[in-house]
Amino acid sequence: MVGPEFRYRPDSVVLNTPAAFKKIFGPKGNVKKGLYYEVWPRNVHTINTWSTTSVEVHSRKRRVLNYAFSEAALRDAEVFLHANIDRWLELIGQQAPKAGEWTASINMCDWMNWLVFDILGDLCFGKNFDMKEPGSDLRHIPEVMVQFMEILHPVSPLHQIIDRSC
Repeated sequence: MVGPEFRYRPDSVVLNTPAAFKKIFGPKGNVKKGLYYEVWPRNVHTINTWSTTSVEVHSRKRRVLNYAFSEAALRDAEVFLHANIDRWLELIGQQAPKAGEWTASINMCDWMNWLVFDILGDLCFGKNFDMKEPGSDLRHIPEVMVQFMEILHPVSPLHQIIDRSC
C-alpha cells in the first residue's frame, strides 16, 4: 500500500501532505526545481515563475505577482466571478427540458473549462472569451492546450537526460 510519503525511484520521492506542500512550495521552501522546468521557456526573455529554476529570479517575479493575490485584489475580482458564474448558470439552466422530462447529458468538464477560461479572460485581458456562450468558435482551445501538453510532457524528461550528460 502506498501512503502519503514514498520513494518511487532511487532519486525521487512523493510527499503528499499539507505540511509537505507548505514546506516545499512555501516562501521558505528549501527545494530547487528540477531541470524539467527549463523546457518551458522559449528564450531567456520568457522565463516566468513557473519555468525558472533560480530561487532569486522566482522571488523577484513572485513579489510582482503578490499584488494580484492580495486580499483587496481578490475582493475586486469577485464582480468578474459573479458575472461569469451567473451567466454560466443561466446557460446550464437553459439545458433543462420542459415539464419533468429528462435532460440530455452534458459534459460538465467542458462547461467548467469554458467558465474558467472566460473568468481568466476577464481577469487577465479585461474581456472574457465567451467560450460558455452557444456557438463559440473558441471551445476547442482547452483541448488544443491538453494536446500540446501531451506532446511536450513526454519530451521534457529527455531534455533532463541530455542536460545531465553535457
